[in-house]
Formats: sequence, structure tokens, C-alpha cells
Amino acid sequence: MSVDVQTTEWNYVGNGVSTTFGFDNLVLASGDLVVSGWDADGDPVALGGYSVTGVGVKTGGTVVFETPPPATVTLLKIRRATTALQQTQLSDYTRRPAATEEADLDRAIMLAQEARTAIGRALRAPDRETSIDTIPFDRAGRVLGFDGSGQPIVSTLTLAQLEEPQTGAAASAAAAAASALLAAEAAVAAGGSEVDAEAAEVAAVAAAGAAGAARVAAEQAQAAAEAAMDGKADINSPTFTGDPKAPTPSKTDADTSLATTGFVKVRETWVNAYDYVTDPLQADWTSFINAAIAALPSGGGCVRMPVGNVPLAAGLAAIQNKHVRLEGFGTEITTILFSHATQEPITFNHTTGGWASEVHNLAIVAQGVDNPNAAIRMTYPAFVPGNHEDQPGPRVKNVSIRGATWASDQFRAGIALTHGFRALVDNCVLLGEALTTDAALVILAGDGCKEVTIRRCRQIYGSALVATVPGAVIEGLLVDDADVVATNLLASLDVANGPDFKFINCHAQCFIGGIWAEGVSQLFARGNTFYKRDDAPGEPSPGQYKCFQLLSCGDFDVCNNFAYVIDPTDHGSDVFMDANNSTGHASRNRFTGFDFGFNLVNNSAVVIEGNRYSGVGTFAVNVPATATVRGNFNGARDAVAAFGANDATPSVGGSYAKYFRTANTGATTITAFDDAFEGQEFTLLVNDANTTIQHNAGLIMKGGTNATPGNGAMFRFLRDSTAWREVSRNY
Repeated sequence: MSVDVQTTEWNYVGNGVSTTFGFDNLVLASGDLVVSGWDADGDPVALGGYSVTGVGVKTGGTVVFETPPPATVTLLKIRRATTALQQTQLSDYTRRPAATEEADLDRAIMLAQEARTAIGRALRAPDRETSIDTIPFDRAGRVLGFDGSGQPIVSTLTLAQLEEPQTGAAASAAAAAASALLAAEAAVAAGGSEVDAEAAEVAAVAAAGAAGAARVAAEQAQAAAEAAMDGKADINSPTFTGDPKAPTPSKTDADTSLATTGFVKVRETWVNAYDYVTDPLQADWTSFINAAIAALPSGGGCVRMPVGNVPLAAGLAAIQNKHVRLEGFGTEITTILFSHATQEPITFNHTTGGWASEVHNLAIVAQGVDNPNAAIRMTYPAFVPGNHEDQPGPRVKNVSIRGATWASDQFRAGIALTHGFRALVDNCVLLGEALTTDAALVILAGDGCKEVTIRRCRQIYGSALVATVPGAVIEGLLVDDADVVATNLLASLDVANGPDFKFINCHAQCFIGGIWAEGVSQLFARGNTFYKRDDAPGEPSPGQYKCFQLLSCGDFDVCNNFAYVIDPTDHGSDVFMDANNSTGHASRNRFTGFDFGFNLVNNSAVVIEGNRYSGVGTFAVNVPATATVRGNFNGARDAVAAFGANDATPSVGGSYAKYFRTANTGATTITAFDDAFEGQEFTLLVNDANTTIQHNAGLIMKGGTNATPGNGAMFRFLRDSTAWREVSRNY
């Protein structure tokens, strides 16, 4: 069963009446519950006998006392303390019941829950600290303290010194007076002169007076401090009066220091763009929006774009070296209507690093033009290690880019990023022309595009959701949860040895290909779905379709993807993966309808295993000797595959069948099953009277002897790391 509740302790109060107290989590044995009680002073209270119900029930049960716990019990605690034992013994090549497996997992989770509860009562360091030293050994009778770095130390102050009733000047003066009086009495007792004794007594009286004066002074100082504090703010919630001043932090400061009005003005200033629209009836608002941006202070701020249509007949003035965010009220509420044929509507052109560039919550529409450029361009200086790591990256969120008419108006790029360090494009849409093949939502260029994230974006028609300018150096690209209907690609990457490219949970209906990459040193594709289709009116007639086109790529990891050619009889020779001079791993993918599964050209160290395919003409072609192809499955799971006649080492690889049958026409001794992978399991149906299965080091038969079965015999085999092993037979 599952463990759905995290509670491991249950607290109650005794009232002298109630005898039943519940717990709502799984308990494996009644002895795993510890029941205790304490009174208001924290002293333990003896409780009577009790019984436990609900043992082994995931929703818990009750503790039932023979006599009610008395009302003096101010805390009655039921605590689960699971016995820390693992009593399940495992055997080789045997199946385990799910209940046994789950019981062991439940016990482990329960022990982890109880450990976390116990840790919660411990003295702990804050999460922000990486470590803390152990407490000193020589701490007996001493005061524990902490040094300047927060590490535990033993103070020179003892507990006895802390417990002295007097401190400071008053204590010293009192001690001096007492010493003087004792000296006077000692002088008289020793037979000294009365003059000396009198002098000693006078000194004692003077010391006592000094002690009293010191005590009065201390009391007066304390009263003065309390009076002064009465006029101060509570340290937990200070209220300042007057006009307090503080240093103004730099504009890039992001710590917990106080923010002055100057800092706030630099960091975030809002400007309502409509306040600068002097004539709403004008057909071009470019100058109005430029005026709103220019009104921002030197540090920048936010320009709130107006509700409705914002007509721009030219591109806005380039925004340079300012933190600027252009923000609308939503893609259906704020719409920039752009009518210039070549200029770009929004441009950020920073010559120094450290500036935020943001566009949020608006639509950009090409009106009456087929613009060959980008709707938004963000350019930063080249990346310099050590200068950019703590600086904000460009942000484009909730932006729709499209043409005013479907068939003729569009931008050829949505967002163009040059040196876009830590850029984020989130929930954006590009609608291209119906027959256009060269538009992309995001185009990356330069050598500073690092840690770029494209999330929850959509593209309808165009070339690719993300494309790169040849020679770009990109380190870190994540495309997550994208939805693409394009004439070409989910991604077209041409980079100079760019590492760490990730495509996760994307859905692409493309007509030419899925992910085409050149020069990528680390490509990770997992959980993506690819469809090749040509069944919608007006779509281009596709040629050869390549789901993955990899050229000079290293360390690729293509796993758990699904690809489907809707019409396998259409145009060209479709290939799931075409890898040229690349290395990597492709496993657990599912694809159907392709002419070829894998085309490997000039490759080395390529591992292709555990893929499932159907309706594929040839699984792999041009396979080099350095490649590994194993454990790939073809066809329905319950199909029965036939061994070749009189084959002494028949192959069990390259097929998804879990059943094989012999068809030997003459005496044949099977000595091995070729092309196996560890963990593979299959059933052999002997379909003739000519077969012998040899017992050897690589094929271990039950009883350690050869098997010469008759027609109709069945064997079950399992492959471990070194050999095939017979699991069972039907005779």
C-alpha cells in the first residue's frame, strides 16, 4: 500500500473521561507506537494499560486506554517509532509479490518520516549555512558561545561567574568594604592599636559608602537608559520620524540592504505611455511612445503600453543601456500595428552589460507588409566571463507575433537575440504565412547566448521554433513544452561546438524535419512527439523527412521520443535519425511509418538500443563497425518470430517479439542466441523434431545437460550479464 500521510506524532490533552485517541498514518505493529504523558510542569505522568487498533491500515487507527488519562495530563503524545529492520530475503531469478515489495518500501518511507520529525526537534543551523563545527569537548561547567564566524567556542566565563548576585562597580565596592571591615576586626583581635583599628574601620565605612554610591549610580544609569529607550522605536517594527537618510545602493543591487527613494526611482519607474499621446487620431504613434520611453530616468523603468491598437509607422528608437520593460495588458488587449516594410518595431541595443530588456503582455502585428526582419531585437555586448553572471537576462513573456492577414503579412523572425545571456522566452506565439518556410520564433546569434530558456511557446507555420545564425556559440538552450506546426523544424541549430541543448516534452507537426543540428556537442531530446503530415489544404508538398538530422554532433542523448509518419507512402525516403560524423546514444524511442530508422554515416561510438518501431522499411543502414545496435523491437509484442532453418546461433535481436520458434529441417544443435541484451527474456517454441539445445558456459540449461525436446516443447530463457539461463520448460 502507499504511505500518503507525513504525520508521525499525535498530541492530545487528558480530561479524565476520554479513553480513545486516534492516529491517521500507517503503523506496522502495535509495538511501534510509543505513548507518553506529561503534566503542566513537564513531569512525566504514568498512564494505564492500553490496546491498539488499525495496525497495518494505511488510514491509521486508535489507542484505547483501560482507564482514562487524568486531567493533569496536559500533553499526551502518541509517537510512531518503526522497528528499523529489513527482514525480506531475496533469491536469484525469482519473482517478488507486489505486497512484499511495497511493505519494504513503506517501512523505509516511515523510517524517513520519523527521522525528519526527530531532526525537527534538534538544534539546527539555518539553511543558508553550508556547515557548522562540532561543539568543543572541554565544555563542562563552561559557557558555550560563538565566534565571529558563527562557529561554537567555549567562553572563559564559567557558570559560577554568571550566577554571582552582584556585578560591575557595585560588586567590587561591596567586596572592598567587606574586606576592610574584616581587616579592622582582625587588627583588634590581634592586639593592634585602637588607632590602627579605628583607621581600618574608617576605611571600611568609606568603602561601604563607595559601594552604596556605585549602586545608586548604577540604578540611576539604568533609569536613564530606560527613559531614553521609551522614546525609541521597537527594534522589531521601527517607525522613523523626520527625514532619515541612507546611502543609495547601486542600480544592480539585489540584496537585503535598505532601499532609498533614489534607488527605487532608478530601479522601477512606471510611465503611462498614453499620457504622451497628444493626438489619439494620428495614424502613427511612434513619436508618442518614444517620448514615453525617453521620460524614464537614466536607470530605466517600465512603460505601460496603452489599451487597444498602437499604430507604429516606424521602429521605436533603439533602447540603450537602460533597464526597460515594455508592458501591455494582454495579447488580446494591447496590439502594436506595425506598417514599416523593413524596420523592426522594438530594438534593444546595449553596448555594456547588466541591463534588463523586457517585453510583456502584448501583440505585434505586421500590417500590410511582409517584413524580412524581427519583431523584437535584443542585442548585448559579447559575453565576458566574470562580468555577466550576476546580471539580468532579456525577458519576452506572453507576446503574440503575427500578420494582419494570413497569406501575405508577417515577420520573418519573432525575437532575435544576440549574446542573450540567460534569456527567457515564455508563452509566446509566432504565426507565419501559410506557405512561408523561413520564419522562426527565436533566432540566436553571437557568442554570448548562454542558458537560454524557451518555454510554453507555439509556432504555426514558418521554418523553426528556434534557429541559430551559422557560427553562433551557444552554451545552454532549453526548449520545454513547445507546440509547433511548421513547414520545417522544431529547431534548426548551426553552432560552433555549443554544449547543453535540451528539448523536453515538445510537440511538433513538421513537414521536412524535427531537430536539425550541426556542431552541437551535447544534445538532449526526451519526451518529444513528432508528426510528419501533408494532409492539410495549402500545405507544401514534403520531400524527405528527417526527424533528427545530426551533423558533427557529439554526446547526443535521444530517448523516449515518439515519431509518426501519417502517410508512409507520400514523398521521399523518410528517416527517423540521420547521423553524420556524430556520437551519442538513442534509446527507448518509438517511431512508425519511416522508410529507414537510422542512417549512420561516418559515425563512431553510436549506441542504438531498446527502440520500438513498426512499419519501417529498414531499421538501420550504413552502420559502422564502431556502432552498437542491440535490443531494438519491431512489430507487435505477441508476434512469433521464426528462426532460420538449421541455424545453430539464431539471432534474438532486432525484433520486438517475445516468442520465437524453430524450423529446422535437419539435425541442429543450438549453442547460443545471438544479438542479446542484458535482461532480455523470451519463450522458445520447438516446432520440429530435429533440435538439440546445448548446455555450455553461455547457455546454461537446467540440470546442466543438453536438452533434446520433441516437437511442441517450450522453453523460457533469461539473459543476465554473462549468459543465457533456462528459466522453465513445459516437460
